[in-house]
Amino acid sequence: MPKVPYWPVLAEETLPQTTSLHRWVTFLNRTLKREGFTFGLAERDQTYRLTVYRTEPWPAPEDQPTKGAAT
Repeated sequence: MPKVPYWPVLAEETLPQTTSLHRWVTFLNRTLKREGFTFGLAERDQTYRLTVYRTEPWPAPEDQPTKGAAT
């Protein structure tokens, strides 16, 4: 995977193409849990549903003025 100098790499994993999707979800959960994300995977009728949960509130934007604030 090429590195982009201004994008920090949080984690990398190489898995065989035959790897179960559950291993990918485990990797994502271990990597992004501290960032406030959790992933769920459900299998039903030969399809998968990947769900992304936000487990922490979004940080408030610091550089945007609030309504009614003087500019």
